[in-house]
Amino acid sequence: MISPFRGATASAVDRIDRLWHWFRVRLPGRDWVTDRRISATPLRLGGPLLSVVPSSSAVPLVHPPRIAWTLGFLAAAAALLFALHRPLSGACFGFVDDYVLLDPARPLPDWPFLGWVARDGRPLYGILLNLVLEPLRDVCDLGFLRLVNVALEAAIATQVFALARRHGWPLAAAMPLGLLVVALPGFAAAAAWGTLVGPLAAISLGLAAAWFAVPAPDCARDGGSIVRPALAACLLAAALTLYQPGAMAYVAGVAVALVRRPAGLATLRRAVLPAALVFAAVVVAYALFYLALPLAVPGEAISSRAALTLDPWQKAIWFLGVPLRQALNLFNLQPVPRFGFAVIALVALGTLLRHRDVGLGVVALAAQAGLVVLAFLPNLAVAESWPAFRSSLPMAMTVAVLAAAALVAVAEALPG
Repeated sequence: MISPFRGATASAVDRIDRLWHWFRVRLPGRDWVTDRRISATPLRLGGPLLSVVPSSSAVPLVHPPRIAWTLGFLAAAAALLFALHRPLSGACFGFVDDYVLLDPARPLPDWPFLGWVARDGRPLYGILLNLVLEPLRDVCDLGFLRLVNVALEAAIATQVFALARRHGWPLAAAMPLGLLVVALPGFAAAAAWGTLVGPLAAISLGLAAAWFAVPAPDCARDGGSIVRPALAACLLAAALTLYQPGAMAYVAGVAVALVRRPAGLATLRRAVLPAALVFAAVVVAYALFYLALPLAVPGEAISSRAALTLDPWQKAIWFLGVPLRQALNLFNLQPVPRFGFAVIALVALGTLLRHRDVGLGVVALAAQAGLVVLAFLPNLAVAESWPAFRSSLPMAMTVAVLAAAALVAVAEALPG
């Protein structure tokens, strides 16, 4: 005899199945995880997690184990980061800039800071600061904004984790990768400085753009859809108008997606070219906007953050000697050259082990070096030379991704 409870449960599950089937039939689309086309296959509930009845003409709408791990990772990352940063982030303090921005006499919404930020090509940053600072009345209120930054960092760690899982990273490597990325010094600074909400939001948008720009390895090969590249371009453009250095987290996301793929024409055609086209189109469009800034803000003098560099050679020397060395040292606040060379050697070893073929390994190494440089592109283009942790975060993230991938390759090459 079936108990009333089991009968009611079976009836509820059957209703959910029929409702899900109704939506699947009327709302065809794509699997957001695998990027494959979806056909109308009813979802069956059962077992410890959701499962899908296999079909030769259908692909699951969701991957419940992957989603379950992602949500679990988000909860764990948020709990860990809040526990680590709560004593400082929730305290009542502020920096010099915070006192200026919280001046009660500042006019809203025609806040001069909005024009000052727009002058540097970051209009969305000024708008965002207006929105988040308007309800604040004193420096102690910044504690809430710093906690928002910590929540953003948990989201960024989860984005890195989800990207890694989507593109074939082992679970045991994807989890520490997401946490190690947000342990970089720039994220620690953002957790203590409330007004860095803009750079963190730009990093999150850049990673989201990378999600849509690079198809998953098991995606359908039918191609032809413009939706995903268009979404990627919009997200990257929004990130650039928010905080240009932070938007280069797009490069770090692309590194997560590509670093474990085999070097070859198939990867170039199906993964590298889509990401490169999105990046090139958005950067060209943004460059035109950037060059038009003097006309858009005629009353403001262009600062060194907006003026283009006139000495590329000196800029390259500075890049090699200061920000690159800082990024290669990852978590060291006082860069040590030997540590940086050790990271380079690790990345080279892991890349050569992964590709076996020396020629392809060299090509992959050159591509990885190019990604590291691209992650610092806005800072290389402008006249200002200031290696702040927040502006070099995407480059440090890219180095961390490459080093982690090399460690995984070395571990996979070990016997047994």
